Amino acid sequence: MNFLAHAALSYDDPYISLGNTTADLLRNNEVPLLPMPVQKGVQLHRHIDTFTDENELTRTAIGLIRDTQGKYAPVVTDLFWDLFLAKHWDSFIDIPLDQLISKTYTLLRNEMNVFPDRVQKKIHFLLERDFLTMYTNVKDMQIIMERIQERARFDAGFLVAMQEFEDHNPALEALFLRFFPSLQKEVRNWLSKTKEH
Repeated sequence: MNFLAHAALSYDDPYISLGNTTADLLRNNEVPLLPMPVQKGVQLHRHIDTFTDENELTRTAIGLIRDTQGKYAPVVTDLFWDLFLAKHWDSFIDIPLDQLISKTYTLLRNEMNVFPDRVQKKIHFLLERDFLTMYTNVKDMQIIMERIQERARFDAGFLVAMQEFEDHNPALEALFLRFFPSLQKEVRNWLSKTKEH
């Protein structure tokens, strides 16, 4: 899952959201410096990623695009999942999409100082680009793919990823619609268990 899904799966807990939404921006040695509730959000982010990567439905989706995406197929699949989440948002998430994005941006601006300066700069950069909205539509996702292609260290097929999205759309969408409810259940169980400790 990517930025949009992590924000959505924080279930309106501001501290969880801070860690869950920004975890990919943080270095491992920076996490212990955060307030404990934010650290919990980082832990949730990592749990979501592990559950997603190990799920058979996700692996099937990865297999559909492996020929052109190679080792980056899991990364591209995560981005596709955000697009499908945005498309089916009202079926899965109680708060309207635009409200969730606005609340997340307000939270990040108001609580920016809990993060190291290096991470604050990255958050500012993302906010200036309305980053969550970019994960909701195909046009902006193409721009994201192009930017990732520029940074890729190995041969990558990000420039044709959205063609793969179109070519395999029905199969990918069906996989997502089966996968996401299981992820929601897993997150709720994780939050319930960690609240007990």
